[in-house]
Amino acid sequence: MRLKSLAAALLLAAPLAPLALAQQAPRPAAYRVQFILHQTQPGKPAEVHTYTMLLQANGGNNSIAVGRRVPVSTGPGKFDYERIGLSLGCSLRNATPNPPAGQLGLFVTLSISSLAPNTSSSAPTILSTEARVETAVPLDQRVSVSQFQDVASTRTYQLEVLAIPVAAVSSPPPAADR
Repeated sequence: MRLKSLAAALLLAAPLAPLALAQQAPRPAAYRVQFILHQTQPGKPAEVHTYTMLLQANGGNNSIAVGRRVPVSTGPGKFDYERIGLSLGCSLRNATPNPPAGQLGLFVTLSISSLAPNTSSSAPTILSTEARVETAVPLDQRVSVSQFQDVASTRTYQLEVLAIPVAAVSSPPPAADR
């Protein structure tokens, strides 16, 4: 008799289980990700640049490009334009690998280009540095994800990331079968 009562109670509670799980597991709708780029060079004050982007929790690629386009001669009277400056890209990596709870999986690309000193305007030499980082960062905590030195100069770069969840939303309850 007792076994039948337990079975009946489980059958009555079973349809409510997905609803209870959905309400217990709110997930952020997006993340505000701030990038702090430190640039140091011997004998000069450090430069700090901050870039912010909003990453949707359902994926997508985001990017920021700051700089200018410089004409490069490709022949008599012909020019191509090369981008000089900073390009920063970021996407979420939620599936592979699965970041631990309280962390956010990110794939970040950083590209910095500049003109070499004493470069002619008709044939400029372009210096370029790039970093690609796939990592998991703790939420609400500023952490360094990359540090590197420009091999063509004495500049050193450090990239820090701060990821903050934005507006948690609950998953909608499953539709009832009719």
